[in-house]
Amino acid sequence: MLRCRFRKWKMEMVRLLILLSCLFSVTTYAASWSPAAPITNSSPAYKEVSVSSIPTTGQFIATWTATNDSNYPTYSIYTPGSGWSNPARISNSPSSIVLYNVLTSVNPTTGVVLAAWGDMTDSNPPIYSFYTPSSGWGAIGTIPGISGDYDADVSLSFIPTTGGFIATWTDNNTFFPYFSIYTPGMGWSTSAQISGTFTNYFNVFTSVNPATGTILATWGDGNPPYYPTYSFYNGSTWSAPLPITTSSTVRFYDVNSSFNSVTGQFLAMWGDDSTGLPTYSFYTAGSGWSPIATLSDSSGVAGDIINSVDPLTGQILATWSDYNNHNYPTYALYTPGSGWSSVATISTSFPAYSDVITSFDPITSQFFGTWADTNNNNYPTYSSLFLPFPPPSGLKGVQKKNNFAIVSELFNSLTWQNDPGATSYQIYRNGILIATLDGNATSYEDHDQPRKKQTYSVIAVHASGASTAATVVVGGK
Repeated sequence: MLRCRFRKWKMEMVRLLILLSCLFSVTTYAASWSPAAPITNSSPAYKEVSVSSIPTTGQFIATWTATNDSNYPTYSIYTPGSGWSNPARISNSPSSIVLYNVLTSVNPTTGVVLAAWGDMTDSNPPIYSFYTPSSGWGAIGTIPGISGDYDADVSLSFIPTTGGFIATWTDNNTFFPYFSIYTPGMGWSTSAQISGTFTNYFNVFTSVNPATGTILATWGDGNPPYYPTYSFYNGSTWSAPLPITTSSTVRFYDVNSSFNSVTGQFLAMWGDDSTGLPTYSFYTAGSGWSPIATLSDSSGVAGDIINSVDPLTGQILATWSDYNNHNYPTYALYTPGSGWSSVATISTSFPAYSDVITSFDPITSQFFGTWADTNNNNYPTYSSLFLPFPPPSGLKGVQKKNNFAIVSELFNSLTWQNDPGATSYQIYRNGILIATLDGNATSYEDHDQPRKKQTYSVIAVHASGASTAATVVVGGK
């Protein structure tokens, strides 16, 4: 009798250990940067390396000014599984020599890429070229008007409501911020002033509300005391420019912005002129700009703070070169409801000359960051930050009963909303994997279950990773 009880106790202990091991074996997916590496070791960049995601192909495109090739605009394309293509010129035209940097924006539906820059001539006209995945780069063109680009960049944003783009820059004669809008089938509008009273030193950045088409332009006012400044465009006119705040100043550098579709807010970020600290403010319709705050009391911004958004989760990645820490590329991650993460370095082996530019790819759920490496001849360098995919939404669970002729059974029914990017779903009960379903599944039934509470988790598996788990408790009285 004692031997049987011991044997039974031993079997129960083994089952418990197996259960505990399974509970701790559920895969978790944490955010992490890949080791930084050169895009190329043959084409050094002037100051910055721009990057944009091409969601239609899963690729990224990097652009820069090649200092060993007479400042011609240059690009490389990253293809998953193949890496970066050999650097090549965007254009061979002598009229395409770049004054400063080459920035890009992408139509996520068509995969068309727009690149723009200031031409290195006396008048510095804004130059552009379109890239299509099927045919490559088209001929260069000049944005019409009398305005020439000052010693800075031509910034770009895609406008989802029209399928067009907006280009902004600082005029080289008046230092006023200028813009032009590209409409498919119509071309570029004649360049015009955003403001005739608030001047600018360098770049004018824009971000767009994709639902309304409202455009936010931000810059550092070139008039003392150099407040961060903004204006909204409603499709026909710009609002009167105003300071974002009078508690912080920005001079010689820029005010970058982004729009978060999850929270419905705009975000403006800059390096404070007096402290150098990374500074930010959120804009909420009806409430205006939030009081300014800083991401760190010790990290110094060498150049700009670039911020880009994961539209699925609303997470925002802010990046910059930290002049208080060897110019290491640095970041902080904002999560709605949780706020900003601690400031951390992307790499301690590849310091950034100036800005660390980022772009998010919703297909692979990762940010790419690019910069010019000061330790290695300013060669274009990159690293990627993988973020877990968001959990399947709308998970619900209920215990039901099947009545047969003389017996009955309890079963737990799960339902959730389809994730278009999922290739399969993993179903866990109390931490144990019990089923793997195809990517079209939106329900699961777990039959012959006891009348007690049990925890179910559903994970959506994608080609390049998996989501965090959606969890629900089912059963019990």
